[in-house]
Amino acid sequence: MSNIFYLFVTLLLSVGLTTPTWAKAKSGDRIGDWSVQCGEQGKKKVCHVSQNLTYKQDGKQLLNIAIGELANTGKEVVIVTLRLGIFLPVGIQIQIDENASNAYPIQWCLANGCHAYIELTPALLKMFKKGNQGKVTFQDASRKNITIPVSLKGFTKAYYSMRQLAK
Repeated sequence: MSNIFYLFVTLLLSVGLTTPTWAKAKSGDRIGDWSVQCGEQGKKKVCHVSQNLTYKQDGKQLLNIAIGELANTGKEVVIVTLRLGIFLPVGIQIQIDENASNAYPIQWCLANGCHAYIELTPALLKMFKKGNQGKVTFQDASRKNITIPVSLKGFTKAYYSMRQLAK
């Protein structure tokens, strides 16, 4: 019986439990609509996946969404960066496919835009992995709702690649 068990474990390790092929990505790779980036912060390697959406009329960043470990915390976060000139009190809403949207505050604005930091809960991560399309909604300065589509094509592979690179 023990020989069969060891044969079974060896077979599993050789076909299904090895490192996925997408884990061989490198920093700077684009996987679907997501980019994988890594850098050093002190002596620690930090990585994230991101998608940058630009306004077609002026080519400037409209929205950037990045997911990765928040430096020195061990927590994974979603960081949404919007261009300046938005109505801050309502924050943002994120919706994945037909799931209910969730509202999040905008914490601060800097020269590069306004930022919302959102804890990447297991439930939110699961929605990102299974989803096809996300939507980020905010209000412009005149309080008009603006909804920006975010593609989730390649997210799961990019996320797992980022996790492998961060080790």
